[in-house]
Amino acid sequence: TAETGTGSSAVTETPAAVVQVQPQSQSQSQTFTAPSPAVGTNLGSALKAIAVAAPAGGGSQPIAPPLSQAEEENLCIICEEATKRVVLLPCKHLCLCSVCSKLEQITDCPMCRTKISDKMEVFM
Repeated sequence: TAETGTGSSAVTETPAAVVQVQPQSQSQSQTFTAPSPAVGTNLGSALKAIAVAAPAGGGSQPIAPPLSQAEEENLCIICEEATKRVVLLPCKHLCLCSVCSKLEQITDCPMCRTKISDKMEVFM
């Protein structure tokens, strides 16, 4: 059993692929089963599993349904939130949303690294 104390909580990693979080300010503990065995993995992976299982703030927030593969492929490769709407020239990659295409630091295509000579917004 390995323990580490960071900030206001103590994390205990046990050999049974279970991670316990014991807040130091409260007497109750929460136990989460990691999605993959924690034995043989680093503590960072276990903490990441906890962050996914229990979002910060402790409140119950609705989880958005997972995107379909087609919806995921249609997202901007920079922000991964908005729909792709801008074709980069000369490579013709459709990979950016309108907002990210206006970022001054993007001078090369994020997909092939070709220097961008022009941008064309498309509507589908």
